[in-house]
Amino acid sequence: LAIMADFKLDIDYPYEIVKKEDLYSRPPRIPYNNSRIRYRHYGKTLEKMIQKATEFEPGVEKDQLIKLLATQMKKSFLTWNKESVDDRKIFKDLDELSEGQIILDEEVHKLAESRDILARNNTNNKKNYSRKGR
Repeated sequence: LAIMADFKLDIDYPYEIVKKEDLYSRPPRIPYNNSRIRYRHYGKTLEKMIQKATEFEPGVEKDQLIKLLATQMKKSFLTWNKESVDDRKIFKDLDELSEGQIILDEEVHKLAESRDILARNNTNNKKNYSRKGR
């Protein structure tokens, strides 16, 4: 009401009104974390998860976590780059992001094929279009 009346009304409002000078002023700048992300296609969250994985005690749980992280890295890579990616590239990046603490051998560790991941993504997207006539 105060804005519509150009702040010329002299009445008691049930709550604090916005002052005219505050209405058009710029809000304060939001401080952002300017930390550098080494691989943007993996993201900061995945980098943090890899660092946490290095802190785990060796065992089955750590091995499963590392396999899940490598699979997620491959999915993230394929999101940015639709061409196929070699597992060696993922393992090399994982080694680099973990500062040499996680080393996977491509002979022992196998990830899902790129075409399977891309095909799975395409079928999930097509399900959204199947309900057009409703």
